[in-house]
Amino acid sequence: MDSGQGSSEIEPETLFGPANFPASNQEQYIFYDFEIPQMLVGRLIGRKGAFINKIKAATDATVIVHPHKNRKLKLCSVEGTKQQIELTAGVVVEVRVSAVVSGGELWVQQPLHPSYSALHRLQTCMNLNYGDGSNTPPLPGPISDGTVCVAHINDHWMRCQVLSSINAMSVVLLLDIGGTVTVPSSSLRQIRYDYMTLPFQASQCFLHGVQPVTGDMWSDTATSVMEELVSGVILFAVVVSYTEDYVPLINLYRRDKDQFVLLNEKLVELDHAQWISPQHSS
Repeated sequence: MDSGQGSSEIEPETLFGPANFPASNQEQYIFYDFEIPQMLVGRLIGRKGAFINKIKAATDATVIVHPHKNRKLKLCSVEGTKQQIELTAGVVVEVRVSAVVSGGELWVQQPLHPSYSALHRLQTCMNLNYGDGSNTPPLPGPISDGTVCVAHINDHWMRCQVLSSINAMSVVLLLDIGGTVTVPSSSLRQIRYDYMTLPFQASQCFLHGVQPVTGDMWSDTATSVMEELVSGVILFAVVVSYTEDYVPLINLYRRDKDQFVLLNEKLVELDHAQWISPQHSS
């Protein structure tokens, strides 16, 4: 079976491995710092420290909240191995939205996560390896749903997962930026083993406590407004609960000067969403 490299020898500049991704060492002790709004500190710590102690007990990582020069912020430090920190990353994190599916569904990346900095290197390696695609054969058929592979999209090779294939076209999920696209099945290529060592960088999430104004479908206007609200800024995501499929339901905050705006609430204020129930947490 072809490995997706196009020849029996792997060219050094296309190789992606531990040397290019130091954070892959699970025992490497690292520090992960992020700012947190003062209003959220109580939720992070919990009553008499219950929640933060639960995090420490479950992960064995150290979590410390420090003063910040801005009185409306605190600095949260998480210390431990990469594996320990991954278990706490979903509590309160700085994120950037990489794809807006609708007014209430987003895909986010964590720019401060230890693995994120290696994504650019991975992209470069894949672009060099696959080139224009002519040096590697298509993904063998029939293509099974769930297959992880690479696709050539917007002049870049991207890691993706096949959701469905019919009539020579495939719907794929973009694993590092989120969202789905439809591509010719012939444009898909096998993914090389070393290109699977980096964790997938995009996480799906839904806004907590809000729903479309009418029906079950978000309006195009709500989606456009959400795109404007999240474009080009670092945001704060707080996981509140999960769906039955374990997709995070989040409160999403945007920092505007010295104010922190809850985007869930902002969407309601702009009449592009409504609260699921009168009782909601901000």
